[in-house]
Amino acid sequence: MNNRKSQNSILVLATLGVYLGLVLAGATPQVLAQAATAKQFSLKDEVEQKDELDKNPKDCFEGISGNAKQLLNLNVLSEGILEYVSDLQKIVSIGKLSKDETNSLEFIIKSFGNTRETSYERSYQNRWFTLATAERVDGIVGLLCPWNDCDYYTFDLESNADASITKVAFSLDSKNLTIKITTPQKDKTDAGKVAAIYEEAFEIGNCSEVYATPEQQIVYKNTNVSFSDNQIFIVTRLPRAGLDSLFATDAK
Repeated sequence: MNNRKSQNSILVLATLGVYLGLVLAGATPQVLAQAATAKQFSLKDEVEQKDELDKNPKDCFEGISGNAKQLLNLNVLSEGILEYVSDLQKIVSIGKLSKDETNSLEFIIKSFGNTRETSYERSYQNRWFTLATAERVDGIVGLLCPWNDCDYYTFDLESNADASITKVAFSLDSKNLTIKITTPQKDKTDAGKVAAIYEEAFEIGNCSEVYATPEQQIVYKNTNVSFSDNQIFIVTRLPRAGLDSLFATDAK
């Protein structure tokens, strides 16, 4: 059974590599649509033949918690990331972002209850990458805490007010697009509880077509949740496998 699961994972990652390669290479909407539909059907056929699915899709969300269900109904994380990848595709298509560039940017988001303040360190990163990232960061993390008791506030000297502070680091290189979210809770116990909700939601989002589109499932598949002390870490790492060959094909 472990061998069959490994084959399944390889197929999913291979499809993701082709899809992201097309997106970041600036492929046309028609090509992207084909990659997101026909390729997914091919993947499904392969998985059914090799593994008969790791989990019955009708059962994988059985017993889902109310909080996890709420996150999935809000398309948490996945929708914002897919919109961000779409924006990267657009700036690649107009020649403003190269496949050989390495760019990274970290944002600090301070929530004061009804208001939010987003800032980042000015740097020498690609200006278009910075603009695209700044445009989407709030959409990526904005729905992570739809419950009243999951934000943890401490006094922020710079703002002279109580604030819940979340950090979001973006990194794009020739191998991966990585998004790391760091958000605090009151203590290790609360961090573990909230992290478990995220993990449940992302696992169900990965296996269930009821709660996620094929593209969203790719995001959830490649997202890992962990915690240390009172900090929760949500890391989405999307590999750019096959990007070089796709650029070479496109150039011809």
